[in-house]
Amino acid sequence: METLSRCWKKGLRRATGGPGREKGQALVLMVIALPLAMVLVGLVVDGGLMYLAHRSATTAANLAAQAASHAIDENHFRQTNLLRLDQARALGVAGEYAVLNHRGDIAVTGIALEGRWVTVGVVTHYDTMFLRLAGMARVLLHARGRAYAAYGIDREGQ
Repeated sequence: METLSRCWKKGLRRATGGPGREKGQALVLMVIALPLAMVLVGLVVDGGLMYLAHRSATTAANLAAQAASHAIDENHFRQTNLLRLDQARALGVAGEYAVLNHRGDIAVTGIALEGRWVTVGVVTHYDTMFLRLAGMARVLLHARGRAYAAYGIDREGQ
């Protein structure tokens, strides 16, 4: 008479095909799972750092727009009491402020005055760490900042 544990072991051997048939299954699982885990880690790390670089570029663009909004054509303002942007001075000021407020390479791509809104566009790049293994060594990041050009001490137009 066989004990219950022996019957159970016999049934297990029959169901799995014997004791030696499971060798290597863990290796196959690791060969599949490890690269997938590394890809996910790479996407998380590069994606997070890319988002951080984009936020930094957006902040630099906003500050550059704020600085450029103060670069008004003073002679035109004195004669007409209307704001007009001094384009050359605004571009220079925006470029200086963008570089000062961003770590790494950044370039001002354009300045526009729409009514009293000053819009500054910038471009920078992020050098990837993990995505370069897939052929993406550098990603260009575009950002835009806006500021309202106004004059006055206590209220606008004063």
